[in-house]
Amino acid sequence: MPSIFLPLAENLASAIRSIDEISSFEGVRIDLTFTQLQEMGHSKEESEIPTKIGRQHDLYTLMSKAVLHNLKQSVLSSSLKKHAWILSLELKMSGTFLNVIPKCPSMTFDNTQFRILVNLRLFLDQPDLLPGIRCDCHRNPVIDNRCHHMLTSCSKMAFGLRVHNSVLNTLKECLQSGGLLVTREPTNMFQNVFDADSQFTEKEKNMRPDLYVHGKQDSHYDI
Repeated sequence: MPSIFLPLAENLASAIRSIDEISSFEGVRIDLTFTQLQEMGHSKEESEIPTKIGRQHDLYTLMSKAVLHNLKQSVLSSSLKKHAWILSLELKMSGTFLNVIPKCPSMTFDNTQFRILVNLRLFLDQPDLLPGIRCDCHRNPVIDNRCHHMLTSCSKMAFGLRVHNSVLNTLKECLQSGGLLVTREPTNMFQNVFDADSQFTEKEKNMRPDLYVHGKQDSHYDI
């Protein structure tokens, strides 16, 4: 009679070994026991394993942490741009702008604009790009499939500066909608600043932060 339970026990042991393998990475070795697996999903007071919403969540968190670490290490060795993209996706607010109802014209997009934004966020090729087309800036490069040249390095008509100012104005608008008083590029912010034992140079005194949020300490920001 006990033999009918052996396949289930074998499958469980195999599953735990697979979880161990997926969850382990350089410097961290996971060796789950059946007891630890049973404890998952309990409250923090009842178990040493951190939990939020159950055993499945615990297992997912355990494995996804290792998968993300290995992905970062793999990408870091091949592409700094992809690595920066992965890091940007880790923020809790990443991509939130794609899921909210627009409340002002600057955050309202037509179908083409929204498709471009989604593809940028997901690091995908832009479907509306004509293959082989060149930019007519002084370097005359072939436009890359994701159109990152247009966002990061094109000097045509001061495009980089226009992107910077657009981001700056959008952040200012968002902060002001939250009731904060914000000034763009305020002057006289560093007139009395000392760096170690030496005072700022005249040029450094005239520096202007991109944004200054009034009423908060150390609230000047460069974009």
